[in-house]
Amino acid sequence: MKTMFIMSGCQGSGKSTWIKKAYPKVVVSADHYFIDDKGEYCFSIEDLGKAHAECFRKAILSVQAGMDCVIDNTNSTIIEIAPYYQLAKAYGYEVVIVKVSCDVEKAVKRNVHNVPESVVKATAKRCESLNFPSFWSFATIEVHT
Repeated sequence: MKTMFIMSGCQGSGKSTWIKKAYPKVVVSADHYFIDDKGEYCFSIEDLGKAHAECFRKAILSVQAGMDCVIDNTNSTIIEIAPYYQLAKAYGYEVVIVKVSCDVEKAVKRNVHNVPESVVKATAKRCESLNFPSFWSFATIEVHT
């Protein structure tokens, strides 16, 4: 069975680290858009929409090719998760939601993209209160880092 793993967790929670250890599949992430030719991360809020569009495009290409993939974004709301969920189901994929949590202060300190503390805390709060539609079919993995 083909599988799409959808990561959910605040910045600095350990999503990318967990992926490297657990599931070295095709990984798509909005963060990849901001990596320049020198391999440096150069975030621009103005390009965030483009980054997420590119991430979704790569997810489409992955499922069209029949490859397992991991969506490595914060995915802190149903609105963020739903397009990936629908894509996976349209192509007959099993969906696994990987909920990564840790102490918020720890996440603030170790987030590598210098995301402001207020944003990390707000994202963590949204992730904690995710309420999935009852008709969705998926498996979950809970990870505490």
